[in-house]
Amino acid sequence: MSTRVIRLILIGIATTAASACFGGGSDGVPGGEPDGDVDAIGPDGHVDRGTSGTATQITITGTVFAEGAPARGEGGIFDPPLGAPVSSGGHVQGATVYTLDVNGDVIAEAETNDSGNYSVRAPSRDPMFLYVEYVEGYAGSVRFEQQRMEADYEAYDIVLASFDGLAEVAAMSGTTYDGNRGTIAVGVNAVDETSGGEGAQLSATHDPAFNLLPDGVFMGNRLAPVCGGSSSPDCVPARTKQIFFPNVAPGRTSVTPLSPSGGSCALRFDVPTWRVEPHTLTVVNVDCSR
Repeated sequence: MSTRVIRLILIGIATTAASACFGGGSDGVPGGEPDGDVDAIGPDGHVDRGTSGTATQITITGTVFAEGAPARGEGGIFDPPLGAPVSSGGHVQGATVYTLDVNGDVIAEAETNDSGNYSVRAPSRDPMFLYVEYVEGYAGSVRFEQQRMEADYEAYDIVLASFDGLAEVAAMSGTTYDGNRGTIAVGVNAVDETSGGEGAQLSATHDPAFNLLPDGVFMGNRLAPVCGGSSSPDCVPARTKQIFFPNVAPGRTSVTPLSPSGGSCALRFDVPTWRVEPHTLTVVNVDCSR
């Protein structure tokens, strides 16, 4: 596995694994649920959004970096394509940063400066998403923003994954990366390393889900068991704890955690539907316990 793919595993999610079929749980669209917000997709593949009337009282600041940014001391691959709006330190310049309400309507927007910094308005205490639109060579980012106790605050760094990295990961699972769709990465705080079985399913259409392994993929929408403490014939020597759902239909999707035997899993943030944007990585976190 290349350094680029390994970096993608660590890019603001939690983990991933996948290459045989893993029993238990659906690996697609649950029966009777919608395939995303199909009416919200424009002819250019972008999701059409309205403007929210939500009042803003606070300001969120932060910095947007490209994958492997030297300014973050990450090392590894840093090779922006020609025309990418990225500084020599990996700061993403001129990117549009939005705060979105839970319906995906725009609350406020701002652009990053030459140092990748942004300052965007937000409501006080209302749930919302922080969305960075994709730029040349790099996928956008969507995450649920849990507001801090103070009023104005600085958000965590946002690191944009490279298109090449996403395409490489998709190819490992036998899928071709589709820029008109999005990718959801579910980071799972697992019950333990050996049993496996923690997972998730989406209501929107997508290509087959998988976990990333150090040397390949394990197909399925549940974490693989780790050999040594597991007698399963499908066990793997090592895994990450992220489940990738490639080529998800743009719009909105529900994410339903799937619990393992002897455990219980729940969304870290109880969000009814998650934003899916073209050329964008949406991060969802799931916590599991006994």
